[in-house]
Amino acid sequence: MQIISLPKEFRAWTKGFGCIPHVPGVAVVVRWPVGQGEWEVTHAAASHDLHATVQGLVRERRLTDALKGLAANGTIVGVAVQEVSDQRQARAIARRLNGEGEEPQPQDIGDDLVLQRRAVNLAKRLLQGELAAVRQESPSARLQLAYAAPRAAWIVEQRAR
Repeated sequence: MQIISLPKEFRAWTKGFGCIPHVPGVAVVVRWPVGQGEWEVTHAAASHDLHATVQGLVRERRLTDALKGLAANGTIVGVAVQEVSDQRQARAIARRLNGEGEEPQPQDIGDDLVLQRRAVNLAKRLLQGELAAVRQESPSARLQLAYAAPRAAWIVEQRAR
């Protein structure tokens, strides 16, 4: 659990969860000890549908769990939501609010694999062009092909970063 100042982009709800819109974003279970200026984040989740995610948090009893170990008087529990259309950004916000590092998640790794495949395909096309030149030209063209292989490997490495 991390104590944070809830960013102004978040809207806090303590009731009327059924009115939360069906939009992508970040849903956060928060509690606020009355008299303190900071919200405590107990759980954050990125979502394609904030309404459904908040309903799931209620079903999972996350709001009730946020009160465990506290005196019931003087603590407000609710949900804060922020609309974020980019799911990669939403996942990063949720990880940060959960106190997790910026480690890649499987979805992010999948995105990186797509970029790596594109880099490999680009390198293949480069090598195929060089190979076509070798077939038509002299032994110096073969030296150019030998030079192109490390260059293609460098391109792949740069694209993978």
